[in-house]
Amino acid sequence: MCLHRGETRQYRYSRYDYQMPKLVFWNCNSRTNVIPVRENEYGVALVSGFSANVCKMILSNQLDPYACLLEQLNTERYEQIGRLCA
Repeated sequence: MCLHRGETRQYRYSRYDYQMPKLVFWNCNSRTNVIPVRENEYGVALVSGFSANVCKMILSNQLDPYACLLEQLNTERYEQIGRLCA
């Protein structure tokens, strides 16, 4: 049986009853096409680029991209657009 890198890591942690930590693979300026994990793998975030919002997201420990999107859209900045779309 061949395990993906993420699955191997998860297996090693669970084998010793350790809780798997959240991992962030931050691609600030990659020149390769290597992707370390599959998309939507629990506890793992793939982040590209650098901005104040990306930094805030990672430091807040909020790694769900949909929740981060909603947090941004529900700010005062986009309030008028929300009223127009309602």
